[in-house]
Parts: sequence; C-alpha cells; structure tokens
Amino acid sequence: MEGEIEELDHGADTQLHRTLGTRHLTMVALGSAIGMGMWLGTSTSLVKGGPAALFIGFLLASSLVWAINQAIGEMAVLYPLPSAFVQWTSIVISPAAGFALGWGYWMAYWISMANELQAVVTILNYWTDTVPTAAWISIFWVVIILINVWAVRFFAEVEVVSSTIKFSWMIIVIISFLAAPQGDAIGFRYWKENPFTNGFKGFLSVLPTCVFAMAGMENTAFVAHEVVNPRRSMPRAISSIWLRLGVFYIVGSLMITVVVSPRDPNLFGHEGSDGSPFVVAFKNAGLPSMAHITNAVIFISVISTASVTAYGGSRTIVGLAHIHMAPSVSVQLAFPSRRLIYRNTIVLKPAE
Repeated sequence: MEGEIEELDHGADTQLHRTLGTRHLTMVALGSAIGMGMWLGTSTSLVKGGPAALFIGFLLASSLVWAINQAIGEMAVLYPLPSAFVQWTSIVISPAAGFALGWGYWMAYWISMANELQAVVTILNYWTDTVPTAAWISIFWVVIILINVWAVRFFAEVEVVSSTIKFSWMIIVIISFLAAPQGDAIGFRYWKENPFTNGFKGFLSVLPTCVFAMAGMENTAFVAHEVVNPRRSMPRAISSIWLRLGVFYIVGSLMITVVVSPRDPNLFGHEGSDGSPFVVAFKNAGLPSMAHITNAVIFISVISTASVTAYGGSRTIVGLAHIHMAPSVSVQLAFPSRRLIYRNTIVLKPAE
C-alpha cells in the first residue's frame, strides 16, 4: 500500500492562540450577528411585503441558515483555520477561488463596518441630533478599536455580555407583545386584512432583507480557531443556533406582524429607530419608556455587530497571509493594537 501522510497546518504561525471557551463560542453563535437588519430593516419589509410575507420570508431564510451552519460546524471541527471558509475554499475547490472569496470578504467587511458606524448615528438621533455626525462616527470608531485592541478574550467577553442583553430583551419584547398592554387582543387582525402587500412581487422584495438580517452567522467559524477545544465546543455552539433562529427571527417576526399594521404611518418616512417596528409597537401601546430601552438595545446590537465585523475582517486577512495570498506583514498585524488601527483607518473614510 502506498500513500502520503500530510500533517494539517492549523495556523500555528499566525500568532493567534487558543484561549476561548465553549461559553464564548456559544454566545457569539447566539447573538453576534443580530443587528440593525432585524431591529430596523423589518419595517420596510412589513410595508412592502405584508405580515405573511415577512414571516414566511424569515421562516425560509432561517431554514437556509440552519442548514448552512450545520455544514460550517462540520468544516470548522475538521479544519479550525484562521480565516475559516476562505481557506476551506482553497482546500476543497481551488486556491484561485479561495483568493477571490477571501479578498471579496475582506472588502465586504470594511464596507459593512462603515455601514454600522453610520447606523450608530441614526440610532443616537432618536435622542438627540445636535452632535455632528463625524463626531459620533469618530467616537465609536475608537470604541470598536478598544474592544478589539486587547486580547481576543476581552472581545469575546464583550460579545457574551451584548448577546445576553439582546437575547434577554427579545424575550421580554415577545412577552410584552403577547400581554396586550392596551387591553385589546389584536390577534391576527392584520393578517386577515392584507397578508401579502403587492402580492408575490412584494414577497420577493422581503427576502433580501430577511437574508441580510441573518448575515454574519458564519463568523462562528472564525472563532473556532481560537477556542481551546473546537472539536467539543463547535458542535455545542452550532446546536444552539436554533435558539437564535427560533426566538429572534421566527417568533420575533411573527410578533411584529401581529402587533404592528403594515399601514401604520409611523413606519413611513422615519429614519433610524423611529421607524423600527419594535419601537413603533411600544409607542402605540403607550409605553414610551420601553421604546427608549429598545432603542438602547438596538444601539448595543449595532456596536456588537461592528465589533464582530472588525474581528472577522482581521481574521480574514491574517488567514490569507497564512496561505500566502496576502502580504506577510498581515501576520504581524495579528497583534490587536496594530491590526485594528491599520484596518479601521481604512474604514473611517467611507463612513464619513
């Protein structure tokens, strides 16, 4: 019998270390990608598609994301590499495909970072619009750097806290919507009136928003490389994905369609949190304090998503350098202080 034995290089020379536990990976899997897509983007989808279209759109997107994450979990256990699917693509398909995917993903990450920073401004405008946009962007650009500038364990702990806040508040929101604070059991009234606004065309217009709201779930694969025991931790984290999909997206979207009419005037012509169906629902129920708390949770969500974007972008470029598809200096930039300053300096300009 003839053959070759090849030792798989899991990226030992990237200067990244396995310091995270199962708790960190699980919380990143549960809440890291929950941002403005769900909290804010659903308002436009509710108006254009109608309640049934919004719910079915999230149901279909959740099914797709669940299947993809099962595959990601399998690959991350077998190949816990720095840039995850970028290097998987190079191994399974071709180096050319990995090169294109890696640099495309890196570009998408820093564009997304600028988008998240701009979203922070629109959210804070819910309370005050006297602070210049450039000032807010600069302040929270520094905040994101500080979250990532220390050891990866600090970043992970921040994600544990923010994910806990997001998950806990969504459960409170669902209970509040079920409680009918105005004393009027709305039921499926809005479904009966007009379940599909603009018909099948309206339903198709909802799907991109549903998929966008779930973007970033693949970031769990990046974290696997820095977990102490990915073979044990990754299956547990992936198994928890159904909680995020079920509570946040499926039940959350259902609650929106039950308590907010697609014809509600507050969904039209408002920027940022003012147009969020979650905020609108609490305002309509006569609970302005709950609306303020919801806006604060949305703010935390966007900062969390921006931080994860910075993390994913840095791991992508380090992984590319590891397989000689990016300048070797990128490996040195794996040290947090240098990496984030380098990368976020590029990001700041498009945000402004």
